Amino acid sequence: MSRAGPRSWLPLSARQVNVRHPADLAALRSQNATLKRGQHAKYPPHAFTEHGAIMAAMVLNSPQAVAMSV
Repeated sequence: MSRAGPRSWLPLSARQVNVRHPADLAALRSQNATLKRGQHAKYPPHAFTEHGAIMAAMVLNSPQAVAMSV
């Protein structure tokens, strides 16, 4: 069996930002801003834009899609 290294107990996100000490991770986490509730969209809307609809019409080959792209 291999022995775990000294940084193996840190979470993956901590290793990605090269945090050497858990206190450094807490300092980084406290600097993150949180979004105000209801003012920002968490997920993109499920709708086609005009450009997306034209792109879909280019792929589809139906009379309605051809009429839409013209």
